[in-house]
Amino acid sequence: MAKSPASDTAELLPTGTTGGGGKVIPKTLYVIDGGKGGTGKSFTTMVVADRLISLGLAERTFVLDGDVTNPDISRRFKASGAAIGEADLRISEEWLQALSFIEESQADYVVISLPATAEIGDLNTTLKKVASELGYRVVCLFVLNKNKNSIRLLEESYKGGCLAASDTYMVVINEFFGEAPKFRRWADSNAKKVVSADPRFAGVMILPELFYAAEDVLDAAEEYTPSQIVASGKLTVSLRVTLEAWLHKTFGEIEKSDTLVKAG
Repeated sequence: MAKSPASDTAELLPTGTTGGGGKVIPKTLYVIDGGKGGTGKSFTTMVVADRLISLGLAERTFVLDGDVTNPDISRRFKASGAAIGEADLRISEEWLQALSFIEESQADYVVISLPATAEIGDLNTTLKKVASELGYRVVCLFVLNKNKNSIRLLEESYKGGCLAASDTYMVVINEFFGEAPKFRRWADSNAKKVVSADPRFAGVMILPELFYAAEDVLDAAEEYTPSQIVASGKLTVSLRVTLEAWLHKTFGEIEKSDTLVKAG
C-alpha cells in the first residue's frame, strides 16, 4: 500500500533559483536503479538526497522509498525537512499512485529509490510522459556491482527500464565493492560501449569507500542523514573528521556532472 508524502511541502521557491554555492539545479526527477538488491541503491539515494538538502533545498525535495518491505530511506529522511513517501514499486499499480504523489508534492526535486525487481516495464513511457508534462527532466543513476549479472541488468534497463525512460543518465560505481579499476566486467563490456555512446550518457559517478567504523555510525543513526550526523556534535573527533572527508569527496562526485547539480 502506497503512503503519501509524510509532510506538507511549503510553497516552493521558483524553479531555477540557486542552491548553495550558486549552483542552479533544474527541476529534476532522480531515479536510482540497480536491478537487484545489494548494489548500493539506498546508499546512492541517501547521498544524492542529502546533497540536495544540504544545499538548502529540503522544502523543495520529495524522497520516495520504493521498497516498503524495508523502508530504510523513509526512516533516514523523516527528520530531514524533506517530504517523504512510500510505494511498493515492484507492483505496476503502485507506480501510478507514486506518480500521483509526485504531482501532489509540488516538489522541484524528487529522488526515487527503486527496489530490487522494480516493475517498470511498459511504464517507462508513462513515467517519461508524466515527468515531462510536470516539467521534470528524468535522471537515472544505475548502480553497478562487479557481478556479471549487474551488466545484464544494465542492458535490460537500457532497452526498456529506467535508462530507457531517462532524459540523461549516469552509471554509479560503489567502491564498497572494490576500487573502480576492479570493475573489469563493466570496463570490458559491450554494454559500456553502447551505453556510453548514447548522447544521454553523462558519465560515471564513483561513490568512495567508507571505513567500517564510520559506516557503523550511519547504520546506528538510521533516522538521520549523513550531514545531520556529522553536525550532531555527538561523534568523536576522529569519526567526525572521517565522515566529513567522505561526505566532501562524495558530494564532489555528485557535483562533477552538470546532470546532477547545474542547469543543463
